[in-house]
Amino acid sequence: MNYKNLKYWMLLNTLGKMMFIPRSLVFYPGYFKDNCNELSDQVILPSHFINHFIDRFYTADDTLYLAYLINTNTGDSVVVSIGTPHFEDRDTLFAPQWVLDAIKCSGNCDTPVKIEKVSKTEFPLATRIVIKPLDPLAFETNIVECFQNALMNLCVLQQGLTLPITIPEFGNYQFLAYIEKVEPEMNSLSHSDELSVEFINEFANEAATTTATATATPIVRPPTPIPIESNTILFPQQSDSKSESESQTPILTPEQRREQVRQAWANRCLPSNRNTS
Repeated sequence: MNYKNLKYWMLLNTLGKMMFIPRSLVFYPGYFKDNCNELSDQVILPSHFINHFIDRFYTADDTLYLAYLINTNTGDSVVVSIGTPHFEDRDTLFAPQWVLDAIKCSGNCDTPVKIEKVSKTEFPLATRIVIKPLDPLAFETNIVECFQNALMNLCVLQQGLTLPITIPEFGNYQFLAYIEKVEPEMNSLSHSDELSVEFINEFANEAATTTATATATPIVRPPTPIPIESNTILFPQQSDSKSESESQTPILTPEQRREQVRQAWANRCLPSNRNTS
């Protein structure tokens, strides 16, 4: 066996467990040119690897190339599909950010990841998926149509993942949604004509609880004042500044007051009270 054949044989024996340095899809130089989709489970691998990988593990009848993407440090894995190749370098793998988050390899992670081949026959067709949106705004739009468009970009529905979902009518506002349940298996193929999609709205329960609490707490009005029925007329008390003599002034009868007036005029008429010239 010559050196060239030996090298090719060694390459074939290591395929399916090749290691790469992961990078977020937003760092892919052709991100905008190729119109890359963040809500997708496709990864972009070096062209030299894809050619050998497909030739080694797939046939001409295969139209879906699936693989496990594994964090070599933690062992966390996620099912991805092999997308278009790139020609940047031989060691870099580009993946959507949510895929890297799923294997605890966020941002510019320097932990090597490896690719292991998996056959689509290992996964059944999905029949039911339960989704829990993590943003109340998700329920302000046509949520069924929103998720139908989003799930079309996924090859495999995987229970326990958190996906970014975009609402075009809200200016491409993005929120997160948690995959609560996938049937019949935790990992099932998404391209099914009989897929039932259900949603969990925890925000509706919180609103109902808040309303019930508010209803159960009555508003207490202050008691209405009741007037006191009494024949007694109350007068304000005398000011403390009044002198003691004023407070003890005797009350005169009308006859006594007239007598005081007559006496005062009589005193004015006395000779001693007349002015002398």
